[in-house]
Amino acid sequence: MTIVSRGMACGYTRFLPDEEAHYRTRSMFRDQLCTALGGHAAEELVFGEASTGPSNDIEQVTRIARAMVTRWGMSERLGPRTFGRSEELVFLGREISETRNYSEKIAEEIDEEVRRLIEEAQERARNVLREHRALLDKLAGVLLEVETLEGETLTRLLNSDPGEPWPPSDLAEKQESQTPSSPPEAPRRPAFEPKPSPGLVWEGPSQASLQPPFDS
Repeated sequence: MTIVSRGMACGYTRFLPDEEAHYRTRSMFRDQLCTALGGHAAEELVFGEASTGPSNDIEQVTRIARAMVTRWGMSERLGPRTFGRSEELVFLGREISETRNYSEKIAEEIDEEVRRLIEEAQERARNVLREHRALLDKLAGVLLEVETLEGETLTRLLNSDPGEPWPPSDLAEKQESQTPSSPPEAPRRPAFEPKPSPGLVWEGPSQASLQPPFDS
């Protein structure tokens, strides 16, 4: 998790799987929808309204929810059915067209199911953040200081008591021991050092000019 800008993103959260998974279940997708809507729900909770920041999250949520209904048969209302045929560019992983093989009534039911999945995930995200608001504030404060959290450090922070200071003593000592000591700074020399040439004004009078004149 980082608040450092990367391209068009002002920060992002990346998830690394604990184990390789070739299949996903309905509950796994619902968790993913809830997680993706966390930023949108957090902005509403803290600032009273959402911004354009989580626009990509909303796009991904809509795509996943629609695929759950139309491709993977994960709609409780419509059942295990597929709707429409998509033509994809396999080497690009993109859909180029979709052929509808269902009626307008089914299309309305698909839209309603997609909306229901997204609203349920959004309400779930709001409830989680309300319950753990103190931890949310603590996480935001730490990120403002260190900018990036990952691995064991992030896990310990999310499982910590919101009232406890951060970082804990053992983690602070570990971070200090891993910080390389900087070598003593060498004295700085100017990038350009003028080298006087004979005959310049700062050379002063030449040795010949200092000798007494010869008598004629």
